[in-house]
Amino acid sequence: MDNTESFGARVGHCALWEKVKEGHVHLITNEDIQELFHAFDVYDPSEKISTSDLVRLCSVEGTYLTAEDIGEWIKDSDVDGTGEVGIMDVHRGITEGTAAFSLVKRALFGQEKEHKLSECSIHELLGWMHYEYDKKSKLWSLPETLFLFTAFIIGAVLHLNVWEAFKSSRAYQYALTYGDFALEWVVDRDTFWKWVYEGWLRNILRHHMVSFIREVDPDQDVLKTNPFPGRVLKTHQIIGAVRFRRWYAVGTACLSGNMWKDLYSQCPMHGELMPDDWYIFYHESYEVIQEQIQERAENFWLDDHTRFLDVQTFSYNAHQAMFTLDNLRLEFREAGYMIHRDGKRETFADSPYYNLWLAIPDLIFAVLLWNVFYGEMKELVPAAMNGLDGIKDGMWCYEDYLKLWNVIDWIAIGFGFTTLSFWMVFVLKVSGELPEVLKPLPSNALDRAVFTNRSYLTSEDAKNRPSARRRGASFRCRTGREEFDSVVDRFAARKPHGSDFERQVAEIFRCAEEVAESHVVARRLIFVYLFILMLKFFKAFGSNDRLDIVIKTITGSAVDVAHFALAFALVFVCFAGSGMLLIGTTFEGYHTIPSALYFRWAENVEMDDIEGFEPWFQVLAYFWFFSYLSLMSILMINILVGLIFEAYGRIRSAAGEPETLLEQVGEAVENLKEPRRGLPRHAEWWYLICELEDDDFPAHPAELVTIRSLKKAFSKDRMTKQNAEYLIESASRWAKKQEHNVELSVTDGVRMIGQTRTNVNKLLVLSEQVNAMLRKFHSKRTESEGGDWLSMYGAAQHEIQQEAATKTEESDPLAASPARRRESSVVS
Repeated sequence: MDNTESFGARVGHCALWEKVKEGHVHLITNEDIQELFHAFDVYDPSEKISTSDLVRLCSVEGTYLTAEDIGEWIKDSDVDGTGEVGIMDVHRGITEGTAAFSLVKRALFGQEKEHKLSECSIHELLGWMHYEYDKKSKLWSLPETLFLFTAFIIGAVLHLNVWEAFKSSRAYQYALTYGDFALEWVVDRDTFWKWVYEGWLRNILRHHMVSFIREVDPDQDVLKTNPFPGRVLKTHQIIGAVRFRRWYAVGTACLSGNMWKDLYSQCPMHGELMPDDWYIFYHESYEVIQEQIQERAENFWLDDHTRFLDVQTFSYNAHQAMFTLDNLRLEFREAGYMIHRDGKRETFADSPYYNLWLAIPDLIFAVLLWNVFYGEMKELVPAAMNGLDGIKDGMWCYEDYLKLWNVIDWIAIGFGFTTLSFWMVFVLKVSGELPEVLKPLPSNALDRAVFTNRSYLTSEDAKNRPSARRRGASFRCRTGREEFDSVVDRFAARKPHGSDFERQVAEIFRCAEEVAESHVVARRLIFVYLFILMLKFFKAFGSNDRLDIVIKTITGSAVDVAHFALAFALVFVCFAGSGMLLIGTTFEGYHTIPSALYFRWAENVEMDDIEGFEPWFQVLAYFWFFSYLSLMSILMINILVGLIFEAYGRIRSAAGEPETLLEQVGEAVENLKEPRRGLPRHAEWWYLICELEDDDFPAHPAELVTIRSLKKAFSKDRMTKQNAEYLIESASRWAKKQEHNVELSVTDGVRMIGQTRTNVNKLLVLSEQVNAMLRKFHSKRTESEGGDWLSMYGAAQHEIQQEAATKTEESDPLAASPARRRESSVVS
């Protein structure tokens, strides 16, 4: 026992172990190994010891080596397999073998833990369960989102029918913009009335098929060339009438200076807006409608108080089975001119579900959306059952649940049900409310009157108007013609029990506007929901390392791109603002800051736009244009591309060669068989995680988790032994794998570089010694020719070793011999 303690004490006092502890294996010298041999009572440098003697180091404390490290050390030392090793062999094994790598790694990252398949720590178990749960959730989110996206797109395409809506919009665009007088020529009130006469009236009502290629023939049957009254381009049937709605202001005091107060005391275009409607019925004759237009123009219906004029047409196309509400808005500007906006035109189906098969994509989308909601509730309820105070206390379940991707899932759920709700509101309005409003409209009676008399109808009011009598207006009325007022009654006051035709038409326009607005809202929600589904795809990309490169590239370059965006925005706003100040008074796209930002990004200013200015102005414009082109379009855009590509290259190289999506899907399909082998289902994992992470009453409070303890912790949930074995074995393997996936910090990287540099310097010194020894050997052989070359080689080697030992003691005190270190300690 004393000999054993004496051996352990001698081994423990060796300076070798301090270098082993710090991982400085490159500083271990032959003298350190020779000191270890002295502990084995071996004092001759040429003598060898048995490898079984080195095994005795396993029983000595303070060596900082595990039994596995000592085994690798012995294996790397005895490369010949003789069972005996010398000082040089042991030195090579501890500085160049597997044990050396383990010592360096341990010095950098700490002691490697020994993992058992029958037990693990609670943190390792939770870490693996979180990793597997997130990975599988994202993986199954990809096909789920793909099916959700497919059903949503198919339903949107079938219901919105954008292609047919585009064709209807194009028809109205042709009808409104072309003619003897084009819409783009309308700049004031006079040109507007000219357009109504020569453009709108001839293209929309087309009573006599009058246009710039067909003249009026009074003797021709008007129904021969246009046999269907109120058809826009012969396919779009006008419902009731065309409404001209004037929005006029009540007028307020002007904000002019004091010297102009008396002259401009009131500005008529300011103040609250009020509507004023005028209906043109397509059953009335061409002459009657002309009379109405002329009367409105002469009586200044569009006065100085007018701000907007909406020309509204509500029509139905039986070939497309779609309604169209066209609203051409003419805006009167304070500067005195007029502009038109024809973008407010909505086309929608008369019966979205005329075929029940069209409801299948909607039902699939609703079922998939409900499945997403059910899955999120299965995660939310267990987390909420552990206490809402966990949000403040940092409970892991809530911290993991209230993260970005789950928030996006809830946004997708809420927005999806909202979109469905607004779509159903539109369906109820267009299928229920709109037909009820259209039913009492007497359009059939008016159509029969037109077809019976083979002419359009006149109005008693038109004959009795003072303006008509003054001008001696005569209407070409055939014998037996039915008058418009004998078929329907415009105003309820004329016949107490009669129908109020204009009020019916006003109700139709009100309902049509509500239906069109609900359709617009549903269309906008569908537009936004596509971007939400795009974010769900980003979540699914995280399940695969190859797809996740896209997300990591965006997040990895986000900070640099954000700082770049700040500099880019400031410079860009300066160019847009300078463009507004330079050409904003003459170029429409630059007259406001928002439009200047857009048009500057579109780069729509060309040389032809500035050639008409004075030379000094052209110099400024050229400088502004080319400086933007060189600085923004070339330099800064390329910097942005470089930032993104740099992040992509860095992340792609760090990812290595991850498995493909098909390989991962195959692995997921194999995992579907886990429940059949008695393994826990994926849906139950979140419940297990929340129970294990409960702050108040954790299911397994102990740090060490075994098969027996885990099975006992979830005995009420009927966890089997096979379940517990699978969880612990998988967690242990995952933890062992994670220990090998350690990232180097900057400090660790500097240390590794320093150690590499030391080893390289050591090799350089050794090379210099060999070179010096060869030179000495060559010089000795030259001096004594015919001598024993082997003795000369030994003498040269001995001199070089003495010189190297002297240099090492001077440069590295840790490499000094044990005897010299003991002498220095005694002296001190």
